[in-house]
Amino acid sequence: MVFRFSIFARPIRLLIIVVLGTMTWLSWSCIAVAGELSQRISDFPNWQHQPVLPQAEGDLAYPAWFVGTWQMTSILEDMVAPLAPDIVTPGFEGNRQFLHQPVSTSIRFVNDRAEKERFLGYPLTLKTQVVSDRAYNGLNLAQAYLGDDAVSSVKVDPNNPNRQITVLKDGQQLISTVTRRATEAPTANDFLTTELFQQFFRGE
Repeated sequence: MVFRFSIFARPIRLLIIVVLGTMTWLSWSCIAVAGELSQRISDFPNWQHQPVLPQAEGDLAYPAWFVGTWQMTSILEDMVAPLAPDIVTPGFEGNRQFLHQPVSTSIRFVNDRAEKERFLGYPLTLKTQVVSDRAYNGLNLAQAYLGDDAVSSVKVDPNNPNRQITVLKDGQQLISTVTRRATEAPTANDFLTTELFQQFFRGE
């Protein structure tokens, strides 16, 4: 599935694209330096393969100007099930109702302390970094699409910020784990990142 997200906040406007489990954040302004992610954005939607990404370690750190609450508009641009009809993910057909339909919600980014180095199991130094409030953002986005009555909660694994569990009211769970990511900062006002994640459903 291909999503386009737009986040609006003065004085910065951002655009986010999610394609087949790969999430890319990019600024709306013109990107002068063409890195691998920048080139991939230019090639969209003519993507022939997934990007080669390093393993995701720790949380994704954003520039300081990300801090705050943003209004996001999400638009599902396309849907692809390459293994259909043999394999189709749960809810795939139901998502067709969202094609080309804007869905808005609130998301936020916060300051968080992260360990920089460790010695004998103890942190030597701590640094402050800006991260996505994944529980808040995941819950708001899920409720925006599925409705407040369909989603009970979104929990982030305390031992792994890249793993979150969306608990549905019917008892099912959607478990999402970011496995790989890359980032680029072409300019001081542009930030690009892509994340590859795996998802599976768990019933009662």
